[in-house]
Amino acid sequence: MGNRRIILFLLTAIAVCALLLWRLHVQQQTFGVQESTRSRVTDEALGRVARLTIDRGEARMRVELTDGRWHMTAPFPAQVEQGTVARLLDAFETARVKDVIAFQELRKRELSLRDFGLSPARIHVTLEGMQRRESFFLGAFTPLGNELYLRVDGSDQILVVPAALFDAIPQTADDLRSRKLLHGARSAVRTLEVRAPGRPFITLSKDTGTWRLVQPAAAPADDERVDNLLNTLYGARLSHFVWPTVSNVMDVAQTDSALKTRMGLYGLGPDSGIQLNVQEGGMPPEKIILGHTLDGATSLCYALLPGGEAIGAVSNAVADAFRLSVASLRDPRPFFGSAAGVRRLQIHLDDALYVLTQTNGLWRFEAPVSDEADQFAVRDTVDRLLRLKADAILENGEDAQSAVHERSLPISHVELTAEQGAWRFLVVPGDLEGAVFNLVFTNAPTVYRIASSNLPPALVNMAGVFSLREKSVLSLPRASVRRIAVTREGTPAAIVERASSEALWHLGDGTAGRIVDERLQALLACVENLRADRIEGVGLASERFAAFGLREPWLEVSIDVDARDAVRKTLQIGREAGFGKRYAAVRGLDVLFVLDRAALDILDARIVEPLTP
Repeated sequence: MGNRRIILFLLTAIAVCALLLWRLHVQQQTFGVQESTRSRVTDEALGRVARLTIDRGEARMRVELTDGRWHMTAPFPAQVEQGTVARLLDAFETARVKDVIAFQELRKRELSLRDFGLSPARIHVTLEGMQRRESFFLGAFTPLGNELYLRVDGSDQILVVPAALFDAIPQTADDLRSRKLLHGARSAVRTLEVRAPGRPFITLSKDTGTWRLVQPAAAPADDERVDNLLNTLYGARLSHFVWPTVSNVMDVAQTDSALKTRMGLYGLGPDSGIQLNVQEGGMPPEKIILGHTLDGATSLCYALLPGGEAIGAVSNAVADAFRLSVASLRDPRPFFGSAAGVRRLQIHLDDALYVLTQTNGLWRFEAPVSDEADQFAVRDTVDRLLRLKADAILENGEDAQSAVHERSLPISHVELTAEQGAWRFLVVPGDLEGAVFNLVFTNAPTVYRIASSNLPPALVNMAGVFSLREKSVLSLPRASVRRIAVTREGTPAAIVERASSEALWHLGDGTAGRIVDERLQALLACVENLRADRIEGVGLASERFAAFGLREPWLEVSIDVDARDAVRKTLQIGREAGFGKRYAAVRGLDVLFVLDRAALDILDARIVEPLTP
């Protein structure tokens, strides 16, 4: 009895399994469900694709990966827009299958591949270089137009995929081509050559981090100007291709003579076009020729791309940028380096020689006499000198106006010595109005034209030179002052004094009244660090001081200091110098100062007032 039950159970199970298998078979015939459902167009990672072929009817496009970059090999050799190929591969890799129709379903419905636009296919795409070769046939759009029929070679299914896959496929070879005028790394350029008809052959080189002119003359180049030229070159894009194009593919097979004729018509010959050679470090130079303006398109000119493989149309602004002079490429800075590296500044002005030297970061005068220098003023002068930029750079005799400096006597002879070397030049008037000056270097034919407002005053007038001197008039510590005598024009001296051991001031012999302590303390603070507004002259003879009202001073302040040699400093203040200022000198020194109104108000204040009844 037990065996019979087991046999019945097994027979029932077999019948159920047979029924399920029949059901699946019927469902497959009725609804077209595939045996293996695809979720993507391709399950392969397309990062290893090395060749891509696109067939549109009789037109074939092929690109191949070489040294990490895509290059077109059919219908003609050309540079390829790398992003276009990347977007195409990405579209295939990310395309999702929306629906699947098996060939069995086609036969049941009495349909063929032609009904889906797949025989012949509108587009045939082949990807090679992976583990296997895959071909895709793209057909018609679905009735709604948002999806596309696609068949994978070797498959018995028709896939329905988004129409975006069709949009990612270039329509013509020109859509695949790169419109860049120049490829490569802009930052890697080390040599730039420019050969334009009727202009000097120009060679620029970048070997030490900065650009230099090599031809026609060796000189520093303007880094910013050269960088702008390279930015123009690398940023230029072709508006369209002239040769070869999809419409004239057969022109690729032109003879050399026909090609030369074409080049001549476009102004791309060796004697008619602007030739540019660009060389990146360690790479062969790339040659570009810019030719005539296009007929009917005055804003465009012909351009022969590197390798001579193609001719396109590019903006005339590119050609205009390279119609340049040698002077426009030169570094407009006559000097270079930092102010900290300058060791000596020598100015020969008005038959006098002024020499300043820098030691351990401190400037001082060495000639005409050894003296302290105004650190801020000297540093500012040197810094302005190093930051000068010429409005124009001329070679001697290049410009008719340059004859002015040949007729004019130099204002000054200047020598600037730095760690990099020494510069010797003349400062010469550049025009009759004094609006510009020419810097004429003694060891080079170059003339730098500088606006007078940019040139440091110390190079063109004595007031500027005097401004470099330390402007300290008096520097007397308050605690060391023992006696002060203030004499006004036509009046007796007011004297106050104190003993070295005393802190209180008292009236000196012959002085009556009361001491105004507030004014006295202000005077002591003033002479502790009295600085001039400016220096009017140095090395003046005693008889010349009379012209400034110092023979009979408007005010004289004598100060005795507690010292071993009983130092007495006498400050004489003379006539007005304009704007409330007055000339002043310290007796025994040959320096003429100008004191400002604030200092004069303190010095002129009466420290002794008469007694009132």
